[in-house]
Amino acid sequence: MFIEHSSSTIYQDQFSAFERVLIDDCFNRKSTNREYRAQLEEFFTDLHVHYERRGFQGYGDFSVVGDYFAEGGGQAITAALHITFDKPTLEIYIRHFLSEERKVADEVPILLEEAISELESFIRTKPEILMWSKSLNEVLEIYQGGCKTSLAYIKKLSIAHHFELMHKVATNK
Repeated sequence: MFIEHSSSTIYQDQFSAFERVLIDDCFNRKSTNREYRAQLEEFFTDLHVHYERRGFQGYGDFSVVGDYFAEGGGQAITAALHITFDKPTLEIYIRHFLSEERKVADEVPILLEEAISELESFIRTKPEILMWSKSLNEVLEIYQGGCKTSLAYIKKLSIAHHFELMHKVATNK
């Protein structure tokens, strides 16, 4: 297994007799959630299209969380949900759904409801996503049912949605 940009192609080629997997950190992490507002939609990956041409037998990524972990954190001023989706060009993009802009922290359920409302508006433009994403169906059921949930649970569902998308693109080759 090779992490993209962590070793040279020359080094990777020394293992060409073996089955190799390339893993890329496709998540463009920002310092604060509000910074995602500058570019709500951006390219995520097309590795699933060209990993074999590069001599690999598999591919992967770090989902919508990236290869970064930090413990703790403070009260959110802006809630952010990150959802991947595929385009007809076979590229995968990521869309960031944010709560309204604030200067001070607010209650997380309020922030979460605002971000999910943005997600619901997006899905109305791409209803085909709901045909294969059980995770996003659940997010919308929670939102439309007025159920209370946590930001952590919704983030778990956004990660699960990414896995569903990667399965979808892998099986639709």
